[in-house]
Amino acid sequence: MNPLKDNAHPILLGIIVSEFHVKIGPHAIIFMPDQIEKKYLNFVASKTIDYLEGIAKLPDRVLIFEFPPMQKKGFVKFYNWEDHQLRGGTGIGSISLLYDEKDDPVIYKYRKDFEKPLQDFSETLVRLKSENVNAADLRKSLKLFVEQMNSLIEELAKQEIDKTDSGFPDQAEISRNPKYSAKVIVVGDPSVGKTSLILRYTDKAFHRSYIPTIGTNITEKNVLLNKDLMQLVLWDIAGQVKFNKIRRQFYKGAAGVIFVFDLTDLSTFENISKWYHDLQGNLEDFPNVELVLCGNKVDLIAERRVPREKIDELCRKLGIPYFEISSITGQNVEETFDTVIKLLLKHDASPGN
Repeated sequence: MNPLKDNAHPILLGIIVSEFHVKIGPHAIIFMPDQIEKKYLNFVASKTIDYLEGIAKLPDRVLIFEFPPMQKKGFVKFYNWEDHQLRGGTGIGSISLLYDEKDDPVIYKYRKDFEKPLQDFSETLVRLKSENVNAADLRKSLKLFVEQMNSLIEELAKQEIDKTDSGFPDQAEISRNPKYSAKVIVVGDPSVGKTSLILRYTDKAFHRSYIPTIGTNITEKNVLLNKDLMQLVLWDIAGQVKFNKIRRQFYKGAAGVIFVFDLTDLSTFENISKWYHDLQGNLEDFPNVELVLCGNKVDLIAERRVPREKIDELCRKLGIPYFEISSITGQNVEETFDTVIKLLLKHDASPGN
């Protein structure tokens, strides 16, 4: 039985603790569940430990890694300890919490809640290594950590379900049929922040649908406009879905499109043109679709890699409005969706519609 399994809510699918060994290199020392294939254990160990090559100081924060061969993502926490038998006198290790790409909305939204438990567990591992405990004792500590993670997810799920969000209409309003309804799709490269943008706007991580056949998360947001109810249906491609046969299903019926790129990764900006032309070639009503461009992670000022002049040039070429946003701080998130709504309503009210 998978100790991480829980049918009620999206859950962690595996925890792998990896370390670097001078003779065999990166390898998993303990992990749960037992059924994780060796090739995947090796892949996670190598990808996380190799990340530290050339880095003088371990990252303080928890990082999010992608593991495409497994169709998984993961929180990764690094740790080190003193060991005079090792070259340099220091050992390095990683803790990887694996989850399904489709559950990214839940995990990303509550990523800060995982920071302290991961920090505490890394300190526990360092202490146990200093005491030269055996593998069985290390595994006991991992089992306790698994129980802690399951309890945390249950608590987060309860908070989400019990939460009353003043940004949504009350139940009396929701029971009415919306006067307007529009499908808005959010596109861009993996890890640019599409999911976090939607979450920041809707704040409903546990309340969303998932269509596994086309790898899509769907979230609804009801907005009151002068006593009229408008329903936005937000579609977000999950995980590593590339340009393939599912795109027509994903694009079909879209009234609006939000393109998202990462301001700290130039390649994600350069790929916006590819997304644009892909939509243009696969969405029959493309000339009538409202478009908005977003550059995410504006809060990471020192890490910015996309010049504003390149963005302005693209916006002039495509004729679309642009917002620099932060899904973490919320900067310009509401403004982005307000603009989308205004464009949709303007289009709906135009002659011939």
